Amino acid sequence: MDARLLVTAVRQLLDSSPISRDEVRDDVRHLLAADEIALAFDTLCSWIFEDQVEISRDYLLRLTDVAGVLGVPGAVRRLEEVTRDLGERPATPGEPPRELDGARVFGYALVGPAHTHTGRTVHSVTNFADVVCGLALAQYDEDAIYLFYCDEEWNVVSDTCHSSEQDAVAQARFEFDGLDFHRLT
Repeated sequence: MDARLLVTAVRQLLDSSPISRDEVRDDVRHLLAADEIALAFDTLCSWIFEDQVEISRDYLLRLTDVAGVLGVPGAVRRLEEVTRDLGERPATPGEPPRELDGARVFGYALVGPAHTHTGRTVHSVTNFADVVCGLALAQYDEDAIYLFYCDEEWNVVSDTCHSSEQDAVAQARFEFDGLDFHRLT
């Protein structure tokens, strides 16, 4: 993933974090300015834990997503202790079901905070970027490939139709930066 996108993702996490100490916020900002993205992220997570600042489950999921992209999953392991459950949006989904809307699903990508919605395509779904948690590549009995835009429970909220898998993946990457598609196992 592009370093600018990661800096933006960590900055957004910092801006929405419950940390109130200016010196901690300044430390993270200085590390980001020095392109020390992983260290800035680790610093943010460490201070959340050290100060026992309560975070929401949704915020923990956002942290976990960025930790995975940065390759530092250990940075968020202890944060479950300071997480509260507010009945917020469920976790980003795992694998989709094998069938969606009667079409056979063969590939998917998860959408999280590290995947910036570009806004280059308009869908008739309110709060589209907040609702979509997963994308599925699927096919009915015809040659066309469908790109399904799904919520956290893999309910299809929008779709686009393409002549090839490559076109569908290109459309998805046109709409969301940093996506990785996976084959269903």
